[in-house]
Amino acid sequence: MKRKNDKLELILLGVGILLLLLLFVVKRRLDAPEETATAESRTETMEGKKQEETIQNMEQENAAFLNSKKEEQKETTAAGPVQIRVLLTDCGKLGYAQKQVSLRGNASLSMNDGAYIASPQETICVTEQECGEVVHVVPADETAGTAVSLTGKPEDETVYPGSFVIYKSEEGLLVVNELDLEMYLRYVVPSEMPSSYEKEALKAQAVCARTYACARIREKTWENYHADVDDSVESQVYHNMEAQPETDAAVAETEGKIITCGGEPIQAYFFSTSCGKTSTDEVWNTAETAEYLKSVTVGGEKQEPETEEAFASFITKRDSTSLEVEDGWYRWQVTIPADVLSERAADQKIGEITGIEVRRRSEGGAAETVRIEGEKGSMEIEGEYQIRKFLSAKGWPIQKNDGTVSCEMELLPSACFIVVPEKEGETAVSFTFYGGGYGHGVGMSQNGAKHLAEQGKSYEEILRYFYQNIEIGDCRSLFKKNHRKQIFCAIMGESEKQLENDEERNMATIKDIAARAGVTATTVSRVINNRGYISEETRKKVTQAMQEMNYQPNELARSLAKAHSNTIGVIVPHISHPFFSKMISALESAAAKRGYKILLCNSKDQPEKETEYLDMFISNRVTGVVMASRDVQIEKFHDLKIPIVNFEREENTEAITIQCDNEQGGALAASHLADCGCRHLLHFGGIVGRDMPADRRADGFLRVCRERGIEGEVLLSDRLSYGSMHYESYIEKGLLEHPGDGRHFCKQ
Repeated sequence: MKRKNDKLELILLGVGILLLLLLFVVKRRLDAPEETATAESRTETMEGKKQEETIQNMEQENAAFLNSKKEEQKETTAAGPVQIRVLLTDCGKLGYAQKQVSLRGNASLSMNDGAYIASPQETICVTEQECGEVVHVVPADETAGTAVSLTGKPEDETVYPGSFVIYKSEEGLLVVNELDLEMYLRYVVPSEMPSSYEKEALKAQAVCARTYACARIREKTWENYHADVDDSVESQVYHNMEAQPETDAAVAETEGKIITCGGEPIQAYFFSTSCGKTSTDEVWNTAETAEYLKSVTVGGEKQEPETEEAFASFITKRDSTSLEVEDGWYRWQVTIPADVLSERAADQKIGEITGIEVRRRSEGGAAETVRIEGEKGSMEIEGEYQIRKFLSAKGWPIQKNDGTVSCEMELLPSACFIVVPEKEGETAVSFTFYGGGYGHGVGMSQNGAKHLAEQGKSYEEILRYFYQNIEIGDCRSLFKKNHRKQIFCAIMGESEKQLENDEERNMATIKDIAARAGVTATTVSRVINNRGYISEETRKKVTQAMQEMNYQPNELARSLAKAHSNTIGVIVPHISHPFFSKMISALESAAAKRGYKILLCNSKDQPEKETEYLDMFISNRVTGVVMASRDVQIEKFHDLKIPIVNFEREENTEAITIQCDNEQGGALAASHLADCGCRHLLHFGGIVGRDMPADRRADGFLRVCRERGIEGEVLLSDRLSYGSMHYESYIEKGLLEHPGDGRHFCKQ
């Protein structure tokens, strides 16, 4: 029996060798040029020990490599959602540092990478005394919600999505909520604007809030607190209200949209109600005013009250044509006793206050400098916030425009006011403030946006009304500039959190796993790569060790050792185009089934970006490239030395090229309409001055029109409309210029 088995083994071995030789020959035929095939062959035939040493060396050098790569990946489209870190303060009530915090998840909670797992509804309590330097709490389902109490008391709980990081500081515990930016906005928008407002106003608010958040992320304003924003009015209010269906829809329908000026996100300030005009950022004594923050008239008559007398006349009247004339805060007045104000100025030692004078106003009328006169001296207050804070009307009834009264204002409603003293003899008894508007008055008036939406204005029209010289862009294209770490992680198939953890601690290596499992590093590598014979018992030991040490295979090192990664580079001209979006979805699905990831790049029809992306593909050792480009030079394809699939490229590039029969497609469309009885046909497609596949469709379309003896015309778009997918305007124009009589387009 032993001899027969030996013969059988020899036969099987021989067959195996022949198969390997056959595969090698096929691979040599498929892989051009010869040098690449030789190099790959050498790599694939490395002995196990040498290969494992290469992988291990790459793991040790990984941190340095990542740091260098972060600087190189400047123009890569972010593959994944933008994340935001929110410092929780209970909307400003409890301050930044806490003594304790409790968390109770609707899903199980993992503390510090599985050091402790809390079951659903189990409470985790972290105190200042017991907390380490950093505590990570990650729910099994980040959308399920985690109840957080900054006091440790159940009655103070608020349910948050996302994960949490608790930092120990000298002042106490800093609690940071990490979540998707779009999820964050679901709780910001209803907290900043009533969900009952018009949909387009809610969408404008969503874009403003997203823009504001992105600006804070890029500027690292809250970096000392390990956050991007806080949850209070110091940033924008987060989770003062639960998510609402109306505001959820506004966030979803504007996903990723932000306001930019000169390619940068603007400071998208917004406030409640104007006095009939908005102010510039002069109200904060800025060194240079932003070009997009111009003072605008919110409906009503355009007025420029340049003198105090003119402004007094403006602020004490109700302009019936103003958009906000019926809103409560459009006009207001409040009387504050002189002795109350004198007490607030006691530390300035100016004595009893005798007079208040506005010395300087912004373009919109907000007070920038106020002079307080006293019996023994005077003082000046600068900046709208400081002025409103000193003149706080808390406890004193504010008569509003709609007849209602408010007594709980921490600040004066706005800095757009005049002051009228009431005197007994020469002594000031009180000061009456006649004012208008609510908030700082800079940027978008929320009530103004509401009324514009009621007039039928779109959210983009509303934004362009309040902000000048702006563009509506995508936050992900800006996020990449300031968050290269996250983008690089997306490119390499790693999570940002994993990378941060790896940087903060020595990540387990193959050697560590081998030591824990009691096997060699080569054996661990075989398990990871599913290569060679491994007993089931050994495989279980290695897998268990990897789980215990939270080991993640280093895809970067592995790809470098293999001379390629399991990543396919994809370049499309317009990611938002319906054709390419469907193509990308199908491609990603097909690649995932075969164990591949895709690295998606949106070139926006810019040849230089396509060339940069191809260079990036080479440096990242992608397995292959799928691209829809007509602009990259043929030589560039030869330089890649990796498999390429082209869409709609007619040149002979020695790459696989997939083309549609565009002329036949246009002919079939025209034939169908003609069969339906249409006699006047319009073809929309292509860009003026460019040779595109759409032109072939137009050829087939016109040919059928001539053959059938019917009228046919081709209408081309401009590059801007095509690139932004804004077809509606030129389609509408085409239909208006070619009106039908009921028979022109379709036979009933």
